[in-house]
Amino acid sequence: MDQDPEFVELKPKVVFVDQLVHLWIQALRSKDVTLQRRAAESILIAKQRGINVIEQTHDVLIELISTYNR
Repeated sequence: MDQDPEFVELKPKVVFVDQLVHLWIQALRSKDVTLQRRAAESILIAKQRGINVIEQTHDVLIELISTYNR
């Protein structure tokens, strides 16, 4: 009673669902520019959190950049 209980800090676990890559690619190929931007931002956030999806989305991202670069 006179002591504080021991505190065990739990580390958050990043969970990645494989279906996200397919959904991100669909969003990048959408005609909705806002949806494309949000998908690209989500891919960046995933990369920053240690989930490497750039390889799987690389071609679509390059294709998207190329269309806006013309």
